[in-house]
Amino acid sequence: MSRRVIALTVLGVLGVAWAVVPAHGLTKPTVSLKNGNTNISENATSVLITVVRSSKGNGSVMMQFGGGTATGAAACAAGVDYVNTSTSVPFDNQSQVNVPVTLCPDSDYEGNETFLVQLTAPSSGLSIGTRAQSTVTIQDNDPKPALSIDDQSGTEGDLLTFHVSISGGHNVPVSVHYATANGTAVQPSDYTSASGDFLWGPGDTSPRSFTVQTNNDSTFGVSEQFTVKLTNVVNGSYADSSGIGTIYEDGASTPPSLAIDDPSVWEGDSGTTTLTFTVTKTGATEAAATVDWTTQDGSSPIATSGASCTTGVDYIAGSGTLTIAAGDTTGTIDVAVCGDTSAENNELFEIKLSNPSLATISDDIGVGTIKDNEVVGLDLSSGTPGNATGPVTVTAAVTNTDGDTIPVSGVQVRFEQYRHGSTLGLSGSDFDAIDLAGSNLAGFDTTDSSGEATFSVSGSGSSSDDAVYACVVADQTGAPGYCAQATDGNADFTTNEDTTVGPVVTPGDTVLVPWLAV
Repeated sequence: MSRRVIALTVLGVLGVAWAVVPAHGLTKPTVSLKNGNTNISENATSVLITVVRSSKGNGSVMMQFGGGTATGAAACAAGVDYVNTSTSVPFDNQSQVNVPVTLCPDSDYEGNETFLVQLTAPSSGLSIGTRAQSTVTIQDNDPKPALSIDDQSGTEGDLLTFHVSISGGHNVPVSVHYATANGTAVQPSDYTSASGDFLWGPGDTSPRSFTVQTNNDSTFGVSEQFTVKLTNVVNGSYADSSGIGTIYEDGASTPPSLAIDDPSVWEGDSGTTTLTFTVTKTGATEAAATVDWTTQDGSSPIATSGASCTTGVDYIAGSGTLTIAAGDTTGTIDVAVCGDTSAENNELFEIKLSNPSLATISDDIGVGTIKDNEVVGLDLSSGTPGNATGPVTVTAAVTNTDGDTIPVSGVQVRFEQYRHGSTLGLSGSDFDAIDLAGSNLAGFDTTDSSGEATFSVSGSGSSSDDAVYACVVADQTGAPGYCAQATDGNADFTTNEDTTVGPVVTPGDTVLVPWLAV
């Protein structure tokens, strides 16, 4: 058996050594892929695949492509991600060779994709090393397609059609889920709920649609809304994930009506007092209602308006819009009333309602009464004599604090009969009001300065304990004011035996009382 001798030089302290190695024990050089995995952006023009030889030398190896999720072809075209032509990798006394693989960029979203690189068929004298295959990942640089849902509206009973659109190219399937959700509109009374899923195949950009049925009801209301939400998107993004469905009132329901009241307030002596008007909403309350308002002159006697509380101004003029919220039945309007110390009649002004929204008006005028609280003179100047059972006629005149008789209009002073005594089961100084048999109002209804009231007193008047008193009730609390006694056989206003209910007045006396205007 022949032998081939290979000289092996070993450097060491002992010099040079020679060894004899059998020819059939030689190891072939190997070729391998340098990297097991390679990542490359889609917008690159190529990716370099490096093949290494265990030692410098000659020979070749085949590089082939396939597998993975990327699409390969002999040349770049629509839908092609890289060129997959097999190629021979030659070594010319080299230990490493770089092989460019052409990439095919596009503008369609497809996610990251992969392909495999495989070394095969090494030339004579070479063998495949430990890494014969590697994976290349093409990292997508295109945005995901964007999904949008539109808004729809209609009247009660309409069928609303919503559309879901997709924008942007894609080479992968795209899916999304949709579902309705309550807002001010509530299913099933206002609409019928809907839900489902949409799927787009690669390259499909056509819109999808679905319907929602709205329902009639008997409740009056402004437009009501529900939403449609897009969720659980796969291989996509959201440009608008929420669609609004608006349901308008069909006009068949009855709107609520608005009415304003007629309040009054004592004016005070200084500063301002608030007079509050209340607007009541009757009927449907589901929707917020609005109405415009403004102050204006009323009936005589007319209150004087102004921008501020200066001399002669009774209230501050104003205007605005009142909103009565959904679910509420009332709203209020405040007007500032100016205080003064002048004796005057009660005065009137108005608030007028107009331009209602989501309501009608059943009473558009609110009359505000400014009640005067000043002290004027009430002169019980005469009385018609009679017996204890009447009738008694009282004449009174109104004067101002200077003692001058003043003409007034629309003023009434009330007289009430009070009895004191055991016959009513009362004791001490208690007094009990008894309904008068006749009118108990002294009416000042003209421009004259006096008025007259005729009424019949009751009771035997047989003793001082059973005396009958005619009392002027002219203050804002309604409590007894100034009283005069009518005794047996003498209905004149004479000395009061018990002054608990007020000072005694006699014919010709003038007393100061807060007078009551109605």
